[in-house]
Amino acid sequence: MTKRLIALLLSLIMVLACFAGCNQKDDVSEIVDEGSERTATLSMYLMSEEEVSAEQALAIQNAVNKITKSKFKTQLVLRYFTEDQYYTALEKAFEATANSEDFEDDFSNALKGELAGETAAEETYIDEYGVIQLKYPTITDYQVDIFYLSGYDKLAQYIENDWVYELSDEIGSASKVLKTFINPGFLNGIDTVCNGTYAVPGNSPIGEYTYILVNKEILKEYNHVASDFTSILSSTSQYLLDHVSKYNTEFVPLRSFTESGELDVSYIRYFGIDENGHFDDSNFSLLGSAYDRNWTYLTSGQYSRCASIFNDTDFLEQLETLVEYKEKGYYGTDADADKKFAMGYIKGGAEVYEQYGDEYEIIVHKAPELSTMDVFENMFAVGSMSQLDRSMEIITYLYSNTDFANLLLYGIEGENYELVDSDVLDSKGNPLPQVKRLANNTYVMAPEKIGNMLLAYPTLDQDPNIREIYKQQNLDSSVSLVMGMMHNFDEMPLSFEHTTYLREQSEIVLNDLLAIETVEALNEYTVNIRKTLNSDTMLVEAMRQASISAGVDENGEPLDPLQTLPAVYTAWLTANKILN
Repeated sequence: MTKRLIALLLSLIMVLACFAGCNQKDDVSEIVDEGSERTATLSMYLMSEEEVSAEQALAIQNAVNKITKSKFKTQLVLRYFTEDQYYTALEKAFEATANSEDFEDDFSNALKGELAGETAAEETYIDEYGVIQLKYPTITDYQVDIFYLSGYDKLAQYIENDWVYELSDEIGSASKVLKTFINPGFLNGIDTVCNGTYAVPGNSPIGEYTYILVNKEILKEYNHVASDFTSILSSTSQYLLDHVSKYNTEFVPLRSFTESGELDVSYIRYFGIDENGHFDDSNFSLLGSAYDRNWTYLTSGQYSRCASIFNDTDFLEQLETLVEYKEKGYYGTDADADKKFAMGYIKGGAEVYEQYGDEYEIIVHKAPELSTMDVFENMFAVGSMSQLDRSMEIITYLYSNTDFANLLLYGIEGENYELVDSDVLDSKGNPLPQVKRLANNTYVMAPEKIGNMLLAYPTLDQDPNIREIYKQQNLDSSVSLVMGMMHNFDEMPLSFEHTTYLREQSEIVLNDLLAIETVEALNEYTVNIRKTLNSDTMLVEAMRQASISAGVDENGEPLDPLQTLPAVYTAWLTANKILN
């Protein structure tokens, strides 16, 4: 990369010297401005859900270029690949660029041509209709300008390989409009984790709400209001469920809608480190602690408590209540699937109100939370050999213009889809549009893979007002308190080997807990797991390394308490002004 930068700088110096010697413009900014107004051809790599035929790709590319040529004097070459092909093709192009002996000379000469300028005759041609058209440069098969990217590991790899531009300056100036179209949690998150904005994160709905639903008939019969039920584990909920199971047999007492692999326990903070070294407090871990919902981060250091979760009485009490519900048959059987239910958990977005609002009072139990990995699910980046300003113009337009987003997502109106009016009216009394894919359509893209998922029109199977629903969901969301928090295995005694083992064993224990059917079996399991935690040498060492009460390391040397997991967590909260 250094060699290429030197080549570019030399090229710029030579060009500017030529300008000065010829008594042309000697103001660098004017020269660059003039160059930026000239035509450019960029490649754009997209991940499609299905194969895109050459004919279809060309048709959409032509439609795209009608927009980009007119607005930016930029021509796009669209390169579609399915997920199984995508990264192989993309990385092959990067490697071809790096291995090309002629690349520096080609790029340098192209730069000279742009800055020095060409005559009008050289920049235009007469088309078959006798109309003067602008010329656009041709590009190589391995040129990478704008490309879709998914996953922290991929972005980290590309940063390490010097394949991506750092975009903070662009987003802070020419492309600052992106800040009005992307939730700030995404932009701040990617900058925090990567120490720079090396990709533009996709703008998508953040997380899910966790709701508690209580049947309105049941509330009326038992003279309760929705605010009485903040948890399915409270004494009020236990009383209600017990009575419904005895006297309201037309109802299933409790319906759990949480995804498989989760426990319906409340106010538990887990301590874990994922495979990328990021702190993770959302997935079950053998390390953790309960906390009081009334605590505030600014006034309590209790969030940093960390020990075996099976020594936490709050956690065990909640777990026992859940198993007791299962043992009493509150969840019903498969035969009860069509019955109404008295209470239930459900995860989802604001659409839950439309689906359940007539029969159930809906209480927000937990608002959506943006996690570290959410930030990296979908991104667009700029190749490090691209014309940064021209590429960012396209990305900015993609994230901010509905027509452009619809074109890349759905294809060509009238050929791939048609717009139909819904029965839902906007604030001005106009029907909200929906997308109807045509029967012969073979162009399939995922909405999250075109930049701003909140921009494109919804399809017929979606709520016509889904874009506003998503916007509200994002406004209600919070950012994970461990966003960007990394574990440095060189500086902390908690090793990668032990964190991996702890994570694997935690997953096994979680699956065991979900399968337990009786309180007696749970009590027996708790006794056995405590024995395991005291006898499994790997777990003992992982717990010892992580716990603030650990006294010495494996060599018998005193363990610095400031290096332990809770201490690092507390320091993180303090540094980010979450904790005093």
